[in-house]
Amino acid sequence: MGCGVDAQDIVLARGPRESWDSKTVEHFVEKYGIRRIKVLDAVNRRFGHTIDHVFRKILIFPNIVDTTQAGRVYVTAMVYGFTIILELVSLRASNIFVAAKYQGARIRDGRLARLNLILVSVSCVALYPLSLMLLRHAFAGKVENFGILIVYVFQPCNFADTMAELIGSFFGRLEFSVRGLGEINKKTVEGCLACFTTCFLVCKMTEVWGDWPRDAFIIEANWLHVATAAVATLAETFSFRSTDNGLMTLAAALVMVALAKH
Repeated sequence: MGCGVDAQDIVLARGPRESWDSKTVEHFVEKYGIRRIKVLDAVNRRFGHTIDHVFRKILIFPNIVDTTQAGRVYVTAMVYGFTIILELVSLRASNIFVAAKYQGARIRDGRLARLNLILVSVSCVALYPLSLMLLRHAFAGKVENFGILIVYVFQPCNFADTMAELIGSFFGRLEFSVRGLGEINKKTVEGCLACFTTCFLVCKMTEVWGDWPRDAFIIEANWLHVATAAVATLAETFSFRSTDNGLMTLAAALVMVALAKH
């Protein structure tokens, strides 16, 4: 965070939120403008999101942990379960380590910002292992490189979700209200289009650059990417805010399972 924000306001935004009310969010909006706050929130949230997700879901889960399908499911559940414990224990704390842990807390989420991040982890611990179990059931023993399917199923959450918020915050003008855990719950049409486009592109890149199992699906790969992008975008747009990470991944998994050869 920075970009012309006063030091005392940075400390306020990084600290616990139980003392915040609607006037605290109004203070930031009136002082810096809603556009700057949206951009700060987006950059701050997505910087940590992208690094964390690329590390866990492209490098760790598919390649380094137990390479059996069951092992990946267990490790995924364990990692996010441990994350929830850390977040709950440090919910009201204020130090440099807690500030780093809650780095993605948005100003516009107000006093609910840290709870918003905990709900993200709760949805992930429930839906990520479920998504991997669905893939395991549909593809176990049928594809050589199961890891590439794990990379693929996480791509909507890894990058499309990020681009939806960045494009929506920097360039979005056509706003609409959504349900969510925060003081301000809005998304943009431009962000939705960015989500669909990015999702298709990263799924295509996974196919081209990875050891893609071309005979594992009943439709051609490009149509699979279109279907994945469409359903994941719907999940990102209409899910309760802070549950979209898990629901986008589950949506991608359901598309892959529905279009798998049996």
